[in-house]
Amino acid sequence: MVWDIGANDGTYSRLISKYVDQVVSMDADHVAIGLNDKRNTENNIKNVIPLVMDIKNPSPMGRFALQERKSLRQRSQTDVLVVLTFVYHVKYSLVAIS
Repeated sequence: MVWDIGANDGTYSRLISKYVDQVVSMDADHVAIGLNDKRNTENNIKNVIPLVMDIKNPSPMGRFALQERKSLRQRSQTDVLVVLTFVYHVKYSLVAIS
């Protein structure tokens, strides 16, 4: 299991998918994730899961007594993290805040 954090259109997720069982391709940009999904479908790639996720605010446990929905970390254990654009995203997030 590989998590590609800040995956954008999933280019690297698709490259990695040739060598692993499953890739979760995460990005906060809805348009990029839509393009990611489209390219996966066009290329018949079934082991890449495009997911809209703001890694600075991942989904927490939720609902009744915090038992109905597990947190991102509880739902999936990763073997490898790919964070090729992480510094870029954090840098520009901090600029937007200041």
